[in-house]
Amino acid sequence: MIARVTGEKLTVQDGKLTWKLPDNRVIDDLLRFIDEGDAGDAYNFSPPKEDVVVQADLINDVQVESSPLYQRLILRHRMRVAPHLKEDRTRDRGVKLIELRTTATFYEHLPGVHFRTTFENTAKDHRLRAHLRTGINTDRVTVDSPFNLLERPAHLTDEITIPSMRRNMEAVSNTHPMQTLAAVRTGTSSLALLVRGLPEYEAIPEADQITMALTLVRAVGWLSRDDLRTRTALVAPMIETPEAQCLREFTAEYSLVNTTPGDKAELIRTAAEFNAPLQAYQYATIPERRSRSYLSIVSDQAVGADSDGAGAIMTSLKPPEKGNGWIVRLFNPLDKAVEVYVTPFKRPERAYLITMAEELLSALEPDANGRIGVVINPHEILTMRIVFETQENAIIS
Repeated sequence: MIARVTGEKLTVQDGKLTWKLPDNRVIDDLLRFIDEGDAGDAYNFSPPKEDVVVQADLINDVQVESSPLYQRLILRHRMRVAPHLKEDRTRDRGVKLIELRTTATFYEHLPGVHFRTTFENTAKDHRLRAHLRTGINTDRVTVDSPFNLLERPAHLTDEITIPSMRRNMEAVSNTHPMQTLAAVRTGTSSLALLVRGLPEYEAIPEADQITMALTLVRAVGWLSRDDLRTRTALVAPMIETPEAQCLREFTAEYSLVNTTPGDKAELIRTAAEFNAPLQAYQYATIPERRSRSYLSIVSDQAVGADSDGAGAIMTSLKPPEKGNGWIVRLFNPLDKAVEVYVTPFKRPERAYLITMAEELLSALEPDANGRIGVVINPHEILTMRIVFETQENAIIS
């Protein structure tokens, strides 16, 4: 068992991982690994006509690691799967061994459970997914898209075949793309699945809750085929792609995190921080600048003593394509305007509102403390250029 002072716990009992959350909700059987045959191609998953679905067994050898920075469970799962599809595109019972090593970690000052799963894919023609229960029963899933969030139905249909055999048709699919997050919520609770480089999920209603099935690997041997159960036509040349069988070692990083229901900016920021965590460096001597941020962003959405730029997401801090200064890009995912104040570590000489192509729109006037105030309209992307008196070109040194 591992635990936090808030009462949050991760335990293993009877071969199942259980998560007790800070609000005393309990999610049983939190993590499972499910493997199934894949008779599809590089474009579409297609289940074999005769399949053998396998769930990995949790080995009774759970280890615990701890340090001042984290507490961690080390889990080992094992499964035997079919080596490949037969000539008739059906699946045999398994003879290939897949062993998965997963760490489930509580980090100090970071919410949620952070998973890292490593395994070697030894089989062909299959799809391996991590099934993560959420403890939340809903009919909508929130996922991210460029500069926004969108909602999808949690489940569309139980059908896996195409009712009509008309040409150039695809079956309705419950599997969807995402970039960095997929979240479910009610009026009082919200849970987000955060991922790094794992762009496919399916929301599965079961046991009065939504289970997020996260694709870890799809191993297929064809660019396109004309005999799929989920599509009635070729979409590319029928070419074999042996490298797409992905016979190599994989490492998957994903996390389940509690977030504030309905706070779009918090959800996007949490996923961005998971995908691009801060880098820590050890200095031989104490840096001169210790008490002030190199760049601070504060908004009128902050609560109490919170100085975070709530409601505004910074997506870029970079040198301009031409000339001096720095480019700062922000966007507002909310349905209301947000007033934002950007303060560099020293007062800029000039500041400009520019387009995403870095073309001048208007001048911005920093105040006596170097603070630049702007209003970002709902769903607006705002870009500014900050220029300093010297040619150091450095907000960050």
